[in-house]
Amino acid sequence: MMAEPSSIEFLCDLSELPRGPIRHALFDHDGTISTLRRGWEESMEQIMIESILGSCADTAGPEAVKQVRDEVLAYIDRSTGVQTLTQMQELARLVRRFGFVESSQATDALGYKRRYKQLLMRRVGRRIENLQRGGDPNEYRVRGAVEFLQGLHAGDVRLYLTSGTDRDDVVNEATLLGYANLFDGGIFGASDEVMRESKELLLEKLMNELQINPAELVFFGDGPIEIGLCRRFGGLAVGIASEETCGGLSPSKRRRLVTAGAHIIIPDFAEGPALLERLLSCGR
Repeated sequence: MMAEPSSIEFLCDLSELPRGPIRHALFDHDGTISTLRRGWEESMEQIMIESILGSCADTAGPEAVKQVRDEVLAYIDRSTGVQTLTQMQELARLVRRFGFVESSQATDALGYKRRYKQLLMRRVGRRIENLQRGGDPNEYRVRGAVEFLQGLHAGDVRLYLTSGTDRDDVVNEATLLGYANLFDGGIFGASDEVMRESKELLLEKLMNELQINPAELVFFGDGPIEIGLCRRFGGLAVGIASEETCGGLSPSKRRRLVTAGAHIIIPDFAEGPALLERLLSCGR
């Protein structure tokens, strides 16, 4: 009997990597284990295009509008995983560069962030209210994620949750989704005061202050930012290419994760036990 094909895609021979055993696991939040904020790309696209075109949205002409949309979509794709304030700083630069909006009518990155968050929360807020009323958390979790986290935790792996979303929101959402308590290494997120990327700051802390061995580190994420950072710091990079709306593998996510240098790609954690066994046995 032929074995069922596995959804775990190894993009390198792990036996050739100086690995483990894995002792520290970092997880991006949105799109990696949580789908509460699915659709954020559409909200960001809307805010960016509206902010760049301003009152010229109806008079700019189809070619100009297409140019703006193409540039916005390309930026969103490559900046997935970056903290929101950084994305809004880029939006402020695009507003100035395209020049449709007078400087007196433009705002700064924090102002654009507030607009974006207000629009996004119209969608996310309804989901949060559903959870607060007793809705099923599995509706907003990537398949198999909680069981996988529990398996790592039981295997004495220290877990860290990090996000480009503001930290207070990450803590609240992880609590509602029922896994905040598993992240004994801490929960980290962005703020309006800290300009550097929260994921980079966390990795620097682990390497410099705690002096962990990068061969004992794995980072799970759905964006090129965390994959690139993990490769830079010497950890094992696992890309989550989940099609959040209907399940299965997202070809566009897979493409950007391959480009970013992921060692492993999975659509979700449905085959978590097999991956868990492989990670916990690394170096043994």
